[in-house]
Amino acid sequence: MDLGIDQINAMLRASSVAGDPNATVEERRAGMLAATAAMTALETVEISETTLGGRPALAFRPPAAVAGKALLYLHGGGYVIGSPETHRGIVSHICDAMGANAWSLDYRMGPEGRFPAGVDDAVAAYRELLQTRTPGDVIIAGDSAGGGLALAATMKARDTGLAMPAGLVLLSPWANLNQVGSSYDTKAEADLMVSREALNWYVDQYLGADGNTDDPYVSPAYGDFTGMPPMLVQVGTAEVLYSDSVAVAERAGAADVAVTLECWPHMPHVFQAFYPFLADSRAAIARIGAWGAAQLGR
Repeated sequence: MDLGIDQINAMLRASSVAGDPNATVEERRAGMLAATAAMTALETVEISETTLGGRPALAFRPPAAVAGKALLYLHGGGYVIGSPETHRGIVSHICDAMGANAWSLDYRMGPEGRFPAGVDDAVAAYRELLQTRTPGDVIIAGDSAGGGLALAATMKARDTGLAMPAGLVLLSPWANLNQVGSSYDTKAEADLMVSREALNWYVDQYLGADGNTDDPYVSPAYGDFTGMPPMLVQVGTAEVLYSDSVAVAERAGAADVAVTLECWPHMPHVFQAFYPFLADSRAAIARIGAWGAAQLGR
């Protein structure tokens, strides 16, 4: 059943999706798993447990996947919550639209596996994919913190001498962990899911007391974009992370990187995840699929 954005916003208000500021890590993880239960996976996509780069992962096999084409997906959740399980629905829809097999990585998160563990895990996963395919056969994607991680891991892969993937898909990427963009103020009332205060809690869990939010592998908006692959960035205009997406696009363009920035009016944070209810979410996934397929040479 399709809903309008006003109905989605009413649901978000009623669910207090931003969360209890006093909730424990375990409670927040359980809450995200419950909140994503309605975002079911496509029945036509085969999903199985596997490992990639030494970490657990879910493997996705769409019926029309082209052999050798791969999507590496990094889930969101502030580097603290979320998992391949919470994102199995959205990954199944994206890889089906792209016509590529996918791997959703269970990378290490804070507070148990603080930075740089997650970045290292993502680079290791990409490195393993390259053992059986060319870089031009791989798209790396992620949402929110996973979008920031996709960007940071690709920068580190480049810096360690790995060839670049065919492209990056960044959905509302959290790319600057200092929370300094103007949208953190101008979009604060409109954003029913994320706030500067909430993100600061996640920063503490991810980095610990000695963390450096200016490190480009932490906040890739500060990184060197030279030689980065083409990027598709999608963001809603009703989210505090809007400035992060704009900053990424500006930095990429200034470094002569091909970048497509799509700003979707009135859409919330990672609105693509609302595909069971919103036509715009499904349209955005279709655009991701078409863009990724083109980058993969399909």
